[in-house]
Amino acid sequence: MKMGKIYSFLIILFLSIMLIPSIFAIPGFPHEFCGDVLVNDLPAPDGTLISAEITGKTVIANIQNPVETLNGNYGKEGSSLLVQGEDLEDSIVRFFVNGVYADKTFSYFAYGGGPDCVNLSVGKQADGEPCSVNDYCTSGYCLNSVCTPVTSTEAPTGGGPSGGGISSTTSIISVNELLQGVSKDLNVDDKLTMSIGGENHAVRLTRLTSTTATIIITSTPQTKTLNIGEELKVNVNDDEYFDLLIKLNSISLSKANISLKAINELISSPSDVIGAGETEPASDITTEEKESDFTLMTILITIVLVIVLIGVAYWVIYRKKIFRKKNRKGGKRTSRKNIS
Repeated sequence: MKMGKIYSFLIILFLSIMLIPSIFAIPGFPHEFCGDVLVNDLPAPDGTLISAEITGKTVIANIQNPVETLNGNYGKEGSSLLVQGEDLEDSIVRFFVNGVYADKTFSYFAYGGGPDCVNLSVGKQADGEPCSVNDYCTSGYCLNSVCTPVTSTEAPTGGGPSGGGISSTTSIISVNELLQGVSKDLNVDDKLTMSIGGENHAVRLTRLTSTTATIIITSTPQTKTLNIGEELKVNVNDDEYFDLLIKLNSISLSKANISLKAINELISSPSDVIGAGETEPASDITTEEKESDFTLMTILITIVLVIVLIGVAYWVIYRKKIFRKKNRKGGKRTSRKNIS
């Protein structure tokens, strides 16, 4: 009899735990992926973004999706690509390299699956994407680790294309100009090059609206969108100091007036990385920390619910036991009365 109660309790507990994810909309464990990545038949440069989607389904983003390549691979030496969300079981996973469909799928998604190796390959990269050699780029020109269009003042090396299609310009900012501060009018795809700490860097205008300008800062690619009057402090060499102050002064006649000035300011907190007025503040929370927090929260909720269920089950069993004892006592009293 006691064993039957124990078995019943364990079955109820197991079924309750299985229902926890659906009750609280907690996604199941992610499917993990890794693999090699080729761009134009060459190992992908470090920092190439690898992402995955499932058609018609919502996949959780920003928790190791996308991830960056390291030494021509993802998930082998760096972070694994995690695909997770609700109701994804038996779905087909599609893979992307820098947002370009890699013409590669995986059948089928499984909660807690992997790590599964999926090697990816795409052709040449568009302007603005990371690169390490000219052959990575559609333009045939890799400047400061970013695919860059051919300009009238710079010509690609290593067999890049030549000839027509030149519409942008490049201006060289001297060290003295940078120290004193300089302003320039830029069209889309115009570029400013400069030397900071003995290293070559560039600022290129990639997009322009009536109120905002999007720029790419290299050699370590950083893409930022500035509003008119907004300033941005930039750390160009991954040390503890800001090296460059950029300000969008105005936008007129399809041109952005941008100021540059060399600075040497200690980074006191992660919030300082974005300039005043930035609508999207920088966060010092990594994808690994987000994933860890998410997993920890899931575990804590599960533990609490299990404890509650155990308590409820114990209370029900205890009440039934007391009720049966009372019934037995009542039955004995009735029997004695009948005998007397």
